[in-house]
Amino acid sequence: NPSSSTLNVSVDLVSGTEVGIRVVDIQGRLMYQESAYQAASFTRELSLNGYSTGIYSITVQVGNQLLIKRIVKE
Repeated sequence: NPSSSTLNVSVDLVSGTEVGIRVVDIQGRLMYQESAYQAASFTRELSLNGYSTGIYSITVQVGNQLLIKRIVKE
């Protein structure tokens, strides 16, 4: 999953709910955060251009469910 410039986040929703995204670097610093109410689907293209090379943790929260993934910025 190495990426150099963009990260696409897409979530299909059964019903309207709050969706949150957090990007944290390997040292635990918050790099990006967004939260929004979405009705049917949630799609974001996040730019990684200002980020240093390294490992980042992406957390997507949909209601009370969490999905956590790691990405490598080249």
